[in-house]
Amino acid sequence: MKVLRTISLSAAVIAIGAASLSMSAEDYLYFHSKGEMIHKMPAADVDRIIKTGVKSLQVVDADKNELFSAADIDSVTFLAPMPQADLFNVVFHEDGTAEDVSPMKFDVEAGGGPKTEWSDEFNRYVAKISGNDWGNSNVTKMFYRFDYTNNTKFKNAIADGHTLEVLFKPDYSGTLLNREAKIFASHEQGGTGIMVKRTENGPNNKNTLTFLPNVSKTTTSTWRWCASEVIPVPDEYYHIVGVWNKDEKKAYIYVNGELQNELTLDGSNYKAAIAGATSFCIGGDATKVSSTKTTGVQNGINGTIVLARIYDDPLDAEQATRLYQDVENGILSTKPIVEKTTLLENVMVKAGANYPVFGEGFENGDVITLTNGSYSKDLPATLKGDEGVTLTLPADITTGEYTVTLNRGERTQKLGNVNFTLSDKFDVNTEVVAHRGYWATEGAAQNSRAALQNAIDLKCYGAETDVWLTTDNRLVVNHDSSIGGVKIQDSTYDAVKDKTLSNGETVPTLEDLLEILKGSDRCKLIIEIKTHSQAGRTIEAAMAAVEAVKTAGLEDMVEYIAFDYATCEALAKLSPKVTVQYLCDSASKVKTPQQLKDAGDINVDYKYTIYNSNPSFVADAKNLGLTVNVWTVTTSAMIGEWIINGADFITGDAPDITTRYLNYYKENK
Repeated sequence: MKVLRTISLSAAVIAIGAASLSMSAEDYLYFHSKGEMIHKMPAADVDRIIKTGVKSLQVVDADKNELFSAADIDSVTFLAPMPQADLFNVVFHEDGTAEDVSPMKFDVEAGGGPKTEWSDEFNRYVAKISGNDWGNSNVTKMFYRFDYTNNTKFKNAIADGHTLEVLFKPDYSGTLLNREAKIFASHEQGGTGIMVKRTENGPNNKNTLTFLPNVSKTTTSTWRWCASEVIPVPDEYYHIVGVWNKDEKKAYIYVNGELQNELTLDGSNYKAAIAGATSFCIGGDATKVSSTKTTGVQNGINGTIVLARIYDDPLDAEQATRLYQDVENGILSTKPIVEKTTLLENVMVKAGANYPVFGEGFENGDVITLTNGSYSKDLPATLKGDEGVTLTLPADITTGEYTVTLNRGERTQKLGNVNFTLSDKFDVNTEVVAHRGYWATEGAAQNSRAALQNAIDLKCYGAETDVWLTTDNRLVVNHDSSIGGVKIQDSTYDAVKDKTLSNGETVPTLEDLLEILKGSDRCKLIIEIKTHSQAGRTIEAAMAAVEAVKTAGLEDMVEYIAFDYATCEALAKLSPKVTVQYLCDSASKVKTPQQLKDAGDINVDYKYTIYNSNPSFVADAKNLGLTVNVWTVTTSAMIGEWIINGADFITGDAPDITTRYLNYYKENK
């Protein structure tokens, strides 16, 4: 592999001969202007690049015929030959089938009838995977896969270091679900793959693109979360390269040509996927077939797959860049007009209401089309600062599902689908509670000091947090029972206090959060008393929390929640002023609103699935004077649904989006 080289036109260069740089017939020249690549051509056609001005050049062949000329050129990049995918290289065909054109020649199965379409941007057929429940841990309906069970050469090559490459565009609506979603993987209890991780895994609390090989010092399973910081969004292409270099004991992930993470490993033993799950999947992950995992593929995604390749060698940075440069033109040509868009997907509407569309990159003159069957209405988009635009809804707007499309000149971009419910008035009194604080922002982490401050700054009604009681009776804030390998309820505070969160903070105490709460003019602290393993210890933790709040003088700024019903009863008996909510996500432990009322005005705080199974609970609770909280609300559509359903409080990981819904109703009341 020859080294990639870039020549700057600011240098005093009169002429550059491509042959002098040992270019081959497979090489390319890339011309850059203002930081963007504007032209590429095969090096075999080029005899000389002549500098004709400060930033001008002319490219000629051996007969001095002009091949290309341009001004305002910053640099010329000389790229070496493409690495060859010698273990797997998929090509999709017009009829939806797929072929491995690598030397391995694997048979590729098309499961669930995926469709293909021709892509001018990438000059090949691309696969359209749809109908999957994103990240479902049981069944993926549509996928491609190949079986490597009996291919010892492939298995040995993977175990000796390898590179995975995939180019895909995700397709989902609303907020990305917090589930493991596999793009190109063979991961069952081992293996390797490229995926979207859960917030609970890896080095950050984000659903980011991740390369995940299973490598350890021994034969045990050890996942290596080589995670990027890139959260995939619909309508954008992502070129991902994951490299495991066994000799270096390192893993790398590149996204769209940029190194996102370099992970040093303390072992070099590769643990393969278990027997019965030795297939590599495009659009999911292999698993053993069972009564619940009927297709043998799990954790699927929806979207467009352009390419998927496996290389025997761990590629270096220059080779990874070369792979991206080969698809860069296509990716840039499909970049959306606007980015980071958010739609209020499920709202009440009325004629004349100003409906917001959030996103970056809107311009004056943009037009947005609402389409519902034969109904189509073009609406001028009014800029609303840097948040996005608003649309004044027309007089003939009605209940239904609408497609929202942005129009700018000859370009269009589908922004998504929304459900509108026609209503004469917006009688909305819902409040937002930030689940474990407002943590899904830079510099924050779940249950961190920063997450609480963010919720205060956002003017949330409350920030939910979790507390455990140490053996020496200190209240430590953390969701899980353990942190850094230390079980909080079985340890002293000294054994816990120096453990750190993902944002670098040390684990906080309840007193730490109460001190921050003193600066809040609205946001309350919703304290969840975690269920301890020792009998009675949960109630002791609750009483300790009440005492700490009283000492801080913040009784009016705190509410209490717990899964342990006896703890809720004990809290309710303290004082009528203490607001208590009973948490429940299990049908066997459900209490009716009347039972909660009789137990001392304990309020209802159930997972949304409990309300779905007991549709009268919301109205019953309200008729009894109890409040209703629903959790954990994960998508924009769910937020809108539960506002319409009349929930008093919505607890979720996207309090900023819930706030946008509430602001919409307030502004259009």
